[in-house]
Amino acid sequence: MTELPWKPVIYLPVDLTVRFGADVLTADDPGPWCQLKAAELLGPDADRKQVSRLARCLEEYAVHFRGERPLIAAAVFFYPDFHRIPARAMAKVEAFGEHSVTGSLTMAKMREIFEQPDELSFGETEMTETDVPAGSALRVHRFRKAEPGKRRSPIGEELVWIIWPPGSTAIVSMATRWMEPMFSKAGISIADDMANNFRIEPKA
Repeated sequence: MTELPWKPVIYLPVDLTVRFGADVLTADDPGPWCQLKAAELLGPDADRKQVSRLARCLEEYAVHFRGERPLIAAAVFFYPDFHRIPARAMAKVEAFGEHSVTGSLTMAKMREIFEQPDELSFGETEMTETDVPAGSALRVHRFRKAEPGKRRSPIGEELVWIIWPPGSTAIVSMATRWMEPMFSKAGISIADDMANNFRIEPKA
C-alpha cells in the first residue's frame, strides 16, 4: 500500500453496508471474521444456514478484494436486506503514489488512462472535472463488460472518483460497481456521497 502523508476518512452508508477494513484485507484467513460479521448482521435468531450462506458470500468478496491490493478500504452494499445474496454493489478505495514510469498521476494523465478502451469497455465514458471538499477530482462514469471474452457479456456500471488532496503526491481512487440497471440510481448516489464526504486528516 502507498505510504500516505495523511489519514483518509471514508464515510459509507450506514444501512445494509459491510465494510472490509485493513485488518480483514491483510488477514491470513478472513473466514472467521466473515462468520462473526454474518452472525452479527442477521441477529441472534437467524437461521444457521442463512448465516453460513452470508458468511460464504462475504468471504468471497474478501478474497476478491485481497487480490486487488493496494486498498485503503472496501465495501459491499446489500438491498433490500442481508438475505438477498450476492450484494447489489461493491466499492474499493485505493491510494496511488507517483508512478516510477509515467511520473505524476495528473488530471490529464488520468483522463488519458480512462479514455483508452480496453477489453471491458462498452459504450461511451463520461468524464467530469470538478472539486470535492478533499481536493480536485475527476468523476468517471462508464459501463463495463463482466466477461471480456464473450460476445454477449453481461454489462455492469461503474462510477470512479479520482481525488487529488492538495499538497500531496498521492491520489485516491474510489470505484463503485454494480451489475443491475435497477440499482443505477442508488449506486450513483452512494458513489457521489462517498466522494463528497471523503476527508483527509493529519497523521497522528
